[in-house]
Amino acid sequence: MADEIQLIKKMETNIDFVISDFKNLQKRYPNEYIAVFGGKVIGDDKNLAALNGEINEKIKSISKRLLVLIKYIPEERVDIII
Repeated sequence: MADEIQLIKKMETNIDFVISDFKNLQKRYPNEYIAVFGGKVIGDDKNLAALNGEINEKIKSISKRLLVLIKYIPEERVDIII
């Protein structure tokens, strides 16, 4: 159980980074996918498959790859109305 909590906390670090720095990420990576690991952007690409391949090359450990957050960064704010 402690291991699972530790993994969740590590993933929360990535999520918090994206949320807190979203405006800067939009300026730097408009209409791109970014990969976040340890609260840092470790890769970006307009093509998701290419980014995934890049991450697989950078991070050999499957358990560490599970902690990578991949997020699409739109150029502009998108509102969803239901």
